[in-house]
Amino acid sequence: GGPGSDSPAVALRWSGDEVQQTFSSFVAMHASGTVDELMEAHRKWTSHTNRVLADTAGNIGYLLSGQLPIRKGGPAHFPVPGWTGEHEWVDEVPFEEMPRVVNPPNHFVNTSNNLIVSYDFPHYVAPAGNPYRAQRVAQMITESSSITIDDFARMQGDNFNIPGERMARRVSSVEPSTEAGRKVRDILATWDGFQGRDTGGGAVYEVLRWKLYELTLGRLRNWMPDPKPNHDSLRVHMVAVQGLIVADDNALLAHEALSYNSWGEVLALAIDAAAEHLNETLGSDPSTWTWGGLHSVIFRHGIGREEPAASLLNADPVPSGGSGDTVNNTAHGGGPPFTASSIVSFRQIIDLGDFNKSVFIIPPGQSGHVASPHYADLLGDFLAVRYRPLLWDWSRIE
Repeated sequence: GGPGSDSPAVALRWSGDEVQQTFSSFVAMHASGTVDELMEAHRKWTSHTNRVLADTAGNIGYLLSGQLPIRKGGPAHFPVPGWTGEHEWVDEVPFEEMPRVVNPPNHFVNTSNNLIVSYDFPHYVAPAGNPYRAQRVAQMITESSSITIDDFARMQGDNFNIPGERMARRVSSVEPSTEAGRKVRDILATWDGFQGRDTGGGAVYEVLRWKLYELTLGRLRNWMPDPKPNHDSLRVHMVAVQGLIVADDNALLAHEALSYNSWGEVLALAIDAAAEHLNETLGSDPSTWTWGGLHSVIFRHGIGREEPAASLLNADPVPSGGSGDTVNNTAHGGGPPFTASSIVSFRQIIDLGDFNKSVFIIPPGQSGHVASPHYADLLGDFLAVRYRPLLWDWSRIE
């Protein structure tokens, strides 16, 4: 709600608005010599941060820093009455009980915007995203007997799409009703799941996923009474919908808003619709279709959100691979224009055996001044997953 609105008013509370002591942690953090000392230095850190820690003795760790509220009545996944006192914040999770691990038995720490605790964790921690990026990182690490800086670079630029590859296998038996749809099915069915900017299968998959949303959650939204949830809040549940499709679980299709007999029927309709859109937007020759033809990254200046500043300050759009489901995170809104809404803003690889071997890259450059030669001079390296030295010793820097 708001001024002049008949919609219900919503009151929000955020732990970031509580008393902040984050800066009190800085001195202790910089004086830390071990993982345990660095964890303890975060005791007064009050903003939520995934902390991946390591020291020169070979210890590694993870800590979720910040304040986690404890709400009376348990976590609220939907708006609740704020005037009854039944859902008030009554406390915060003690520092000793915050999610943490030191030297885990699998010998690595992996946080990739996924749920970082198990479902039996005694306190509620909201999932930040889907599990696929973390699953892919774990897969690449466990498949390697030893890992070098070059291996980590390859991981950071990885475009393998786990749900996309599963969907590619699922559609092979689907029978679209149009010739164009059958061509699209064949492109997707032979796709290996690597979503580089030049792949046709990656383009087909993302358009199909959009059409699947319209035929499932989009229809459920139309069925819902007002006020309806917005599309963005519903699209996060496509993870579950795709899981049902791959498992051929028809439970959702029993809903009165969905008049389908099987997921095969839904997929056939979605593939035909995807073929129509691809022909309209990328042309009638499927051999020229690429994911980068639909998906681009715009490096927007801090004050370049509107014209005329946008044309003056923003770097030109560049075709991109990846998606929100790949380690190389270039998430988009789930439908046209498929422009990336968030990207990896900084990459670094630290060698604790020799800090001078560490590397980094930041797009599009290190200067925010559009006239500077360093405004966008790192963009080519970033897109190619190349790095610059991150030197430690002053003698090496000079």
